[in-house]
Amino acid sequence: QLYESISYMLIFLYLFIIYLRNKENLPSGRIFGAFLTLVFFARFILEFYKEQQTNIEAGLPLHMGQFLSIPFILIGLFFWIKSFTVKYKQ
Repeated sequence: QLYESISYMLIFLYLFIIYLRNKENLPSGRIFGAFLTLVFFARFILEFYKEQQTNIEAGLPLHMGQFLSIPFILIGLFFWIKSFTVKYKQ
């Protein structure tokens, strides 16, 4: 839990700095996509160090939290990449 909280605090500081530097020219979806990608990627990595919560996970190649993180990482990448390619009217 300590590593998880430290990683989330670093992600918050990174996103906050990005927001402060680019308030006026920040495309829609950039912060949201970066948030989803970074938070759930951190969760995916940190799940390797956690103990298994149920016996169901014993036969699986990944923990349940990792399986649940993959769709959110992909959604975050979609929004993040889309914010670089689509021109928004400000």
